[in-house]
Amino acid sequence: MVRSSTLLAALLISGVEGARRAQVQQQASSLSKAQAVAMASGLMKDMTVETAETNPICDTMWSTELDDIYHDKRVVGSGATACVYLARQNSDNRMVAVKVGKETESLSQWQQECTEMRLLRVGSCRAGRQVNELNRQYIPTCLGVGTTDRGNYYIMHAAGTEGIEDITGRSEQERKSIFAQFIGAMFAMHALDYTHNDLHGQNIVLDGNKLAIIDFGNMVNGPELAARSTYMRDGNAAWRWTALLADCPGDAWWSETAGGFEARQLADNFKRCLRERWHADDASIDAFEGVLNKNINELPTFGIRRLFQSRLVQENLPRFEEIYPWEGSAGCLDWTPAESVEALRQVEFSSHYKCPSVPTFTKEHISHRSHGRTAIRHEIQCEFQSSACYSSVPNVQWACGGGLVRTVHCDAIAIPDNQRQLLPGGHNNRYEGACLQETHQAYHVAQGWPGWVSTTTTTTTFHRNFAFITTRARRTTTPQPTPPAGPQCLCSETGIVHGEDTGRPGCAAHIGANFGSFCYIEGGEECPGNRFSRSKNAHYIMC
Repeated sequence: MVRSSTLLAALLISGVEGARRAQVQQQASSLSKAQAVAMASGLMKDMTVETAETNPICDTMWSTELDDIYHDKRVVGSGATACVYLARQNSDNRMVAVKVGKETESLSQWQQECTEMRLLRVGSCRAGRQVNELNRQYIPTCLGVGTTDRGNYYIMHAAGTEGIEDITGRSEQERKSIFAQFIGAMFAMHALDYTHNDLHGQNIVLDGNKLAIIDFGNMVNGPELAARSTYMRDGNAAWRWTALLADCPGDAWWSETAGGFEARQLADNFKRCLRERWHADDASIDAFEGVLNKNINELPTFGIRRLFQSRLVQENLPRFEEIYPWEGSAGCLDWTPAESVEALRQVEFSSHYKCPSVPTFTKEHISHRSHGRTAIRHEIQCEFQSSACYSSVPNVQWACGGGLVRTVHCDAIAIPDNQRQLLPGGHNNRYEGACLQETHQAYHVAQGWPGWVSTTTTTTTFHRNFAFITTRARRTTTPQPTPPAGPQCLCSETGIVHGEDTGRPGCAAHIGANFGSFCYIEGGEECPGNRFSRSKNAHYIMC
């Protein structure tokens, strides 16, 4: 999967401009051969190849914590804030790519990219053996995201580095095989209602004659969000790169500027090319016509499934080979439906914290009463929501309900202006991450805050010193008997209750007719129909 070369792969940003800049340059003769690498999330973005100018910071960014998992590491690319290494896993000696970034790199963004790729893999388990095997053979995935003492890291499968647009040589049969693999890789996604939306010439890579699709930054689930035109449409990519592999003339290629009648002429020339160059049968040509027609009319469907089932693809598809395994989906074809759902929860929510474990789960609420008195009470953050974006700064109100939309990162959400006086100097004014409350169905897969011990029942025996816990145990007492209803349950004509002026004397529609008439009382639970007002710290009754 990783190939030695005397040429340097320019490891670049994704997109058309970036792909066009991905030109191979000769390495200086004084340097040894460099390893080029493509990764599941794309060619190393904003990276330079291993040269004399490799960022010196790469000598210190690798943490010794990673040595427990990987060996034979070497730098293959560097940027201003990150370094990329090739290393072998201790478990199976497999080559992987390890991207290590400074702490300023967005951990949540890396986690979200990793989650999307893993959801694709786990989703393939539920689609059956064929789709699952296509994913394991043609679609690399994320192997892990985490944090060390040196910064954040992102582990990916290493894939080939020869972009399909740079292909040279190959026999007719080899090119047919590469074509079939490409259609199979697209079908592996489309069968799960995913579209790639960025299949330019450097996101379809080859290791010899073995193909892989990389860079899933634009991947979406659902046809309503898929690109319908330009090079980003998956169906246009099927036409474009098949024409290249079949060595079709220029008047048979997909064109971004052609539409209507002109596009139809190009499509007809393309089908003629497949008959002449590859001797494609009529049924396969008809299947490709379904793709071409949908491209020309910019329909929301693509026709990739039917094309994958055609004779031209099936007769040229290589035997299954598991090139990109991931332990998180090992044996998944035998999972029960409940196990599949649990695996999806593990993928999507294992990076969340359990909200009760976050140190700022409770906050002080200070209210200023009349007569200069101040009342302080402790409130649970987002008590009636199943999730939140949290801040570790004491008493900052969390963003209740946040952290459930994968594409909306908590560390991109600003803390409200009225909370910023609580923030220390130099704070970035953003929330830090997501957490789940106990009411969420995936609460059990969320992680606890470091050093947190759950108060729920457990059979685990702890052998640690918890001297840092300073809260004294509460003394239990026998509750006082509830007094009978009496004059304390009558309306306070002055509005003064327990020495505090509520500002609402007697029975009246104090807050509007829609709420009704009510009055505050000196009594409490013993009074029939009583309700409690947190704002006034007193009971009231409807009257």
